[in-house]
Amino acid sequence: MSRTKASIKNFIWTNLRTYLLMILRFVLRTVFIKKLGATYLGVDGLFTNILGFLSLAELGISGAISFSLYEPLAKKDIPKIQALINFYRKAYRIVAAVVLVLGVVLIPFIPKIAKGADGIAHLQLIFCIYLFNTVSSYLITYKSTIITADQKHYILSNIVLVFNLITIALQTLSLFVFSDYIIYLLISSVFNLMSSLYIFHYSGKLYPFIKHRNNQQLDKKDSRILFTKIKALLYHKIGQVAISQTDSIITSSVINVTMVGYVNNYNMIINVIKSASSSIFDMIVPSLGNLIATEDREHQLLTYKRVEFLNYWVNSFTSISLFFMLTPFVRIWLGDNFALADSVVFLLVINYYIYISRLPIFSVRSAAGTFEPDRFSPIVESIVNIAVSIILARQIGIEGVYIGTLVSSFVPWIWSPIVVHKYVFNLSSKKYFFRQGIRFAIVMAYGYLMKLFFDAVNFNGLVLNLVFRGVICLLIPNLVIVLIYSRTNEFKYLINTVKNLMLKIKKHNH
Repeated sequence: MSRTKASIKNFIWTNLRTYLLMILRFVLRTVFIKKLGATYLGVDGLFTNILGFLSLAELGISGAISFSLYEPLAKKDIPKIQALINFYRKAYRIVAAVVLVLGVVLIPFIPKIAKGADGIAHLQLIFCIYLFNTVSSYLITYKSTIITADQKHYILSNIVLVFNLITIALQTLSLFVFSDYIIYLLISSVFNLMSSLYIFHYSGKLYPFIKHRNNQQLDKKDSRILFTKIKALLYHKIGQVAISQTDSIITSSVINVTMVGYVNNYNMIINVIKSASSSIFDMIVPSLGNLIATEDREHQLLTYKRVEFLNYWVNSFTSISLFFMLTPFVRIWLGDNFALADSVVFLLVINYYIYISRLPIFSVRSAAGTFEPDRFSPIVESIVNIAVSIILARQIGIEGVYIGTLVSSFVPWIWSPIVVHKYVFNLSSKKYFFRQGIRFAIVMAYGYLMKLFFDAVNFNGLVLNLVFRGVICLLIPNLVIVLIYSRTNEFKYLINTVKNLMLKIKKHNH
C-alpha cells in the first residue's frame, strides 16, 4: 500500500470512529450530568488528569519505540522487531510498577486535591479504579505499537470502536437503572481490559513473529541509540503532561472541582475536534518517516509545506467555528448555568489553535527522530505553565489557569521549528515564523470582524442562532482561504488531490 493510500485509509477510519463516538459520548455525558451532576463530572476529569500526570513514568518510551520500528518494518528485519518489542514489554512492566506505587502514595491526599468534592462517597475507592485502569493498560498494550508503526492504525480504530460502543451503551443504561458512579466506572474497567487483551492477541496473529516469547535482544549500538531517544523524549513527555494534565489539577485545588466539570464540557467538544484534526497528522507520521528515509530534502520540504498549509486551513476553520459556536451549543445542551465567560472560551480556543498549528512540525520531528536538540524546551514550558497558572489562578480565577497554558505554549512553538528547520531541512526558520505570523493575523482579523457582526445580528431562538452562526462559520474561513491562497502551489495540490481521490472513489463504486 502506498504512503498516500495508507494515510488516507487511516484518516477515514479514525475520523469515522471519532465522530460516531462523539455522538454517543455526547448522549452519555448528557445522561451523566442529569443523573450524577457537575461535581461527579469534575471528579472524572480530575482523576483522568492525575493519572495522565503519573504517565510521566512512561518516559516517552512509546514514541522512541515507534520511531525505531519504522526502518526494521520497511526492511522486514524480524529479529530487530522482536528485540524492540521485548524491550518494550520489559520497560512497560517497570512503568506499570512505578505508576502503581505513585498512585498508592497519592491516595491519602485525594480529598485535599479534590476541593469541593466532600459530598462524594468513596472518593479514594473511585481513584483506585482509575489507577487500576491505567496500570493494567501498561501491562498488555505494548504490542499494539507495531500496528501503528506499520501504518495500520485503522485496525486498532475498528477494534476500539466496537468495545467503546458496548461500553458506552452499558454505561448509559447503568446510569438510568442505578445512578451509581462506581458501577459506571467498573463497566468501563472491564471493557477497557477486554479491549486491551483482544488487541494483545490480535497483534500476535497479525505479526506471528511477536506472538511467542523469544530471546532477541538489542545490540549495544541500537540500545545506545534507543536510550538517547528515550532520554530526549522524556523531556518532551514532561512538557506534554505539564500542559495537558495539570490544568484540571490546578483548577480543582485552587478553585473547586465543580469548575473542572464546567470546563470539561467545553473541552469534550474541543477535544473531539482536536482529535479529528490531530488524526490527519498522526496518521502521516509513519508516512513521513518513510519519506525522510527514502526521499531527498527538496521533496521532504515540498511535502512538509503542503502538510503545513492543510494544517492552517483545518485550524483556521475549526478555531473560528469553536469560538463562535461552543457557548450557544452548551446553552442549548445543558442550560445557561453551564456556560463559561467569553474570556475563558477565547483562551481555550487560542490554546487549541496554538496546539494544532504545531502539529506539522511535531510530525516531522517525530518522523525524523529529532528529539534531542530541543529536549530542554518542554522543561521550560512546564515550569512556566505551572508557575504562571497557579499565580494567576489565585489572582483572577479560571482565566489565569489558561493564560498560563497559553504563555507557556509559545516556548515549543518557537523552539521546535528552529530545531526542525536546522536539523531536518537544513534551512533557516525565518520564513516559517513569517508565514505563521501572517496566517495568525489573518484569522484574528476576520475573527474580530465576525465577532462585531454576531454582536450586531443575534436571533432570539437559541437553535436558530446556532444554525446561523454555523453557516457563517462554514462560509467565511473557507472563503478567506480561497480568496488569499487559491493561486499557491499548496492550495492547487490539495484541490487536485481531493479531485483525484473522488475520481478513484467513483471508479471503485462503478
